[in-house]
Amino acid sequence: KIKNREIKKYYLTVAKGIFKLKCATLVAYLEKNECENRVYVYNTARPNTKTIKTKYRVIKEKDGESLIEIELITGRTHQIRAHMAHVGHPILGDAKYANPNKKDKLKYKHQVLWAYKLEFLFEKSTNNLLDYLNKKKFECSTNIKF
Repeated sequence: KIKNREIKKYYLTVAKGIFKLKCATLVAYLEKNECENRVYVYNTARPNTKTIKTKYRVIKEKDGESLIEIELITGRTHQIRAHMAHVGHPILGDAKYANPNKKDKLKYKHQVLWAYKLEFLFEKSTNNLLDYLNKKKFECSTNIKF
């Protein structure tokens, strides 16, 4: 079901900066470096890269930061963190991809990123154990003070 993209995954995060486009689908190319436990994002395809697609929607903006909802279209290692940093809006508290300054390190001890919603949208019944989840949505309550 995941491989067929029949399960939608949503995240909430706080990113640096104010987005020009308040809703968009970003497309780029990701290269994984297992030795460094890091990924690199490029605007054009290169050898050993995989396409990544990240959809975002700005919920609220304040003090040069944006609360956004992210829907993963593809789900690659570190995709959200690396993709958002690549477009100039790194996730707050992300020491790996955001290059936080001293102020950020004091304010955010962990990356500000939460998985908060799953939707099950199966194309057709397959008579398997997961069918009871079809057309269901699970959402965690969020108490974000933003």
